[in-house]
Amino acid sequence: MKTLTAAEFRRMYRTAEWDARIEPDGSVWLCIPGEPVSLNQWTRQHWAKTRSILVNMTTGLRILKMTYKLPCFDCAEVQIVYYFRTNRKRDQDNYTPKQLLDAMRKADILADDNAQVLRLLPVECRVDKQRPRTEVFVRRWVE
Repeated sequence: MKTLTAAEFRRMYRTAEWDARIEPDGSVWLCIPGEPVSLNQWTRQHWAKTRSILVNMTTGLRILKMTYKLPCFDCAEVQIVYYFRTNRKRDQDNYTPKQLLDAMRKADILADDNAQVLRLLPVECRVDKQRPRTEVFVRRWVE
């Protein structure tokens, strides 16, 4: 078995970085690194670990909001795309975006996350072996 150098290892297992941008139409694109946690994992882990993940996600989103001067959406349409490292079968409904939406609300990217002011589009699951991540698209929702 070949031993990898540190540079080869980093290149092989590099992940996505926290990132954001405001599109010309005023919509926002967010990138959150790492594979998403399934609903099964969320419900089975200790509450302190769940809280820690939520706090870390909220902190990352707050930093993105300040760095890129992201707006706060009063009424929003949100689309979430999860990118996984492997192509195994997954239930879309097992990857609920509740914690992500809560973190976006606490980071003041969303004013609220109730059904009257938030339209959540169906979650998409895709594969990116090199950069597992979550991409979020937020745009103003006008009824």
